[in-house]
Amino acid sequence: MLIEEDADVELQLEFELADLVATRQPIVPGQRRQLAAAQNIAATTTLRIRDTAIAVIEERDDDAVVHCYGAEVTFPIRSVATLRRALSGEAVTVADLSGDLDTDGCIVLARRLVREGILAIE
Repeated sequence: MLIEEDADVELQLEFELADLVATRQPIVPGQRRQLAAAQNIAATTTLRIRDTAIAVIEERDDDAVVHCYGAEVTFPIRSVATLRRALSGEAVTVADLSGDLDTDGCIVLARRLVREGILAIE
């Protein structure tokens, strides 16, 4: 019985988290500056997930999907480790993101997440 109760609680928490992520309105102060700066992202650029962002990574077949602000942003599945590092809450440089992506791939991923308002350039 305890296992079932724990399973029910876990399912409820997953549902509540999905609902929160899906209905969260974007709060992205300074986004115009971030969009302009995104063009100049390089390996030495430092990034951090925005304090207002709640992001969840879902692995689907050949895709890694980031859910945030009620949107889905899709990347190749090989990006999962890089996405986890980028969305960890720690300040990271693009070069630190590496994972299974090369530097150019990390730059593309970082630009996309900045444009979506999920990451901010520090």
